[in-house]
Amino acid sequence: MLKMFKKFWSNQKGISLVEIVLFITLSSIIGGVTMHVISNQVSAYSFITNTQNNLSDARSALTLISNELLHLDEGAILDATDTSIDFVDYNSNTTDFHTASNNGNTALMRGDKVLLAAVESFTLTYYDQNNNAIANPSTNVSDIRKIQISFTTKALGNEGTLALTTTLTPRHFIYEDYQ
Repeated sequence: MLKMFKKFWSNQKGISLVEIVLFITLSSIIGGVTMHVISNQVSAYSFITNTQNNLSDARSALTLISNELLHLDEGAILDATDTSIDFVDYNSNTTDFHTASNNGNTALMRGDKVLLAAVESFTLTYYDQNNNAIANPSTNVSDIRKIQISFTTKALGNEGTLALTTTLTPRHFIYEDYQ
């Protein structure tokens, strides 16, 4: 077989136009498929990286809010609505968690500091000692025993959203003289 192939090529004086066109066509097809695969891989990597960064920022904000509310003293909540909570923190400073407009985005704030720059929604749900949702928390602040925090973030690059939710019971609301 090899002898026949050598004999065939030894008689050829050059490459025909058909062979050149065939080579260019096959090379183009292989190159196109390869570029499509590489493009998909770069897009997937970008999506995963953006989602991880967004999740990391969202988890940090949720952890900060949870830790702060977890250590509230009984009677420390001054006002509570579905979208904000005003309270006295562990340093006896009055502060709040709320949303505000920030450079065209809705930001999750602690007082005047941005916790999370791009939030689509932020909801607080309050429960009494029997695990019933409190319909009007601002008039029943003393009944609050459990707080559910929910927010949805905008993903970087507009590639989707992340929804995070946690429910917590401030320690001083269930234990007397908790240290």
